[in-house]
Amino acid sequence: MVYVSTLAGILAAIAIYLLYKQRQWNKEVERIAQAVSEHRADQPLELPISSSQSLQLLIYAIERWHKDIGHRQQEMLENNERLRAIFANATVGLIAVNERLHIEAVNHMACKMFDIDAEGAKGRYILESIRNPHLESLVRYVVVNGEPLSSDIELSTGNELILRVSISPLKVDNRVNGAVISLEDITELKRLDQVKAELVANMSHEIKTPLTSIKGFAETLLDGAMDDRETCRRFLTIIDSEADRMSRLINDSLTLSRLESQDRNISIEPINLHELIVNILDMVDSSAKTKNIDVTFYDQATDMKIDGNEDRMHQLMLNLIDNAIKYTPSGGKVTITIKDEGEDAFISVKDTGIGIAKEHMPRLFERFYRVDKGRSRNMGGTGLGLAIVKHVVMSMNGTIDVNSELGRGTEFIVRLPKHYSAHPSDPVAD
Repeated sequence: MVYVSTLAGILAAIAIYLLYKQRQWNKEVERIAQAVSEHRADQPLELPISSSQSLQLLIYAIERWHKDIGHRQQEMLENNERLRAIFANATVGLIAVNERLHIEAVNHMACKMFDIDAEGAKGRYILESIRNPHLESLVRYVVVNGEPLSSDIELSTGNELILRVSISPLKVDNRVNGAVISLEDITELKRLDQVKAELVANMSHEIKTPLTSIKGFAETLLDGAMDDRETCRRFLTIIDSEADRMSRLINDSLTLSRLESQDRNISIEPINLHELIVNILDMVDSSAKTKNIDVTFYDQATDMKIDGNEDRMHQLMLNLIDNAIKYTPSGGKVTITIKDEGEDAFISVKDTGIGIAKEHMPRLFERFYRVDKGRSRNMGGTGLGLAIVKHVVMSMNGTIDVNSELGRGTEFIVRLPKHYSAHPSDPVAD
């Protein structure tokens, strides 16, 4: 009986102890649960220390899990920031739309292209913000069919733009839930393509003329004209002249091509303008004397030098002075003046020639544009001289102006920085 009572007491004590431990364990679990539930993601996780070894192991596991999640969240945040930075600063326009064609994101470049506000465009149907039905139809096709698409579209938003549009579907679990639109401004590329096409067409036309002449006179000689010494000599002189004209045309075309390539490896050196102009005047002296043209050089710069490429500067001045002599009637006057204007060199080539009508002025520096086509060809002009002049001036970060009065003469005024700029303005492809 005593034994039974003792055993009962022990069991009761054990039960009380287990109940106590259970309640204590429950309270610790509740404290852990409360600490986890009240924890803020941006704060370190601090869990209470448990007297229970098993609970302490659980706490360690939760803390390790929390640290791992924290690291993963940080990586995701950094990746998102990088993606946002790439999206915002991309050199192409980027637009993200959902499956209903509502704008979800648009970067600065796209806003600039379409003249829209990023915040105002978000959440709106694409056609409401970007009023271009062609673009909307392209995006709709991609979202409906789940296939990427590329096309060119034209915009008229103040400035005429041509955009190359590339659209890719956004898929989740093989279901299209939006699209990303990439927009590249190819206006300049298209313009250059047009310029090249026109250049090839003009070159073909310009070369065809002397070639036809050479072939015609050569055939005439072969048909028996060689037997007449006087006729043979006259025809051969014409063939030689036409061959020279073709050579000048090809050389001028190559010069223009080199200028447009913006070669940064050209040699830059101090150029003595006085010496350069005197050398050119020696070259054209015979032409001037033949027409009894008075050529005067006023040097008001006192041994001025400018930084540049001497070959290019020589081309610039030779074209201007040679043109002035060509288009000035016999007995006329050509005046070259240089001045020091502080940071710039002032160069003027003025003649008392035939002058240029106002309607021709805007196109004066275009390739192959001639005010008087027949007269220019007869004088041996290629139609590229002033285009070369314009490109040389632009490559040196300078300016060129023209003053002309029909029947009274023309003045070309060039201003060039005396010190070389490492980043000259891009030549204009006329």
